[in-house]
Amino acid sequence: MKYKQSQIYFWRSSEDLFGKAITYYNNKTFPNQEWLPTHVGIISQVDNTTKKVLIHEAGPNGFLSSWYDFEWLENKIKEGYVKIGETKEPLNDNVFPACEKYKGIRYGWLDIIGIALNYLIGWKLLGITGKNAIICSEAVSRIIYDCSKKTNIADEYGIVYDAVTPAHIYLSKYLNYRRKL
Repeated sequence: MKYKQSQIYFWRSSEDLFGKAITYYNNKTFPNQEWLPTHVGIISQVDNTTKKVLIHEAGPNGFLSSWYDFEWLENKIKEGYVKIGETKEPLNDNVFPACEKYKGIRYGWLDIIGIALNYLIGWKLLGITGKNAIICSEAVSRIIYDCSKKTNIADEYGIVYDAVTPAHIYLSKYLNYRRKL
């Protein structure tokens, strides 16, 4: 597969408790979908010499970036854990700087609680943390908007950025997928 800056990295795992909870949420919120991600990141740089991509993503340690080998990614795609998507509208060349401006922001645990409360009791999420703490999908949806100025996944679903999940991005009308190598 040819990787390029601005591609969206979707990961699906239900092996840990958090992954199982997100998978349960996905299956109840978006029924009849054969594959939905539990995590999302964005490719911000590609190094064809070392055959690695830099992926910016949020996790328990906040928003950070990590290098991944092409071979590792291709194996995860073959195993069914990873899919790569692209926005239909190309993003501008400022993906790396757009990602870097979120780097170091702490993880949005309160956003996760808000999404759970929305699901469990119908409480409408009103943007608890904003840009002060972010989850993976919130960060990626903000970066997509920052680099397009018109692709707004939160608006597509009528929700705040804090409530965007990896499945919202995956199912967005604004994305295309590369399903096979």
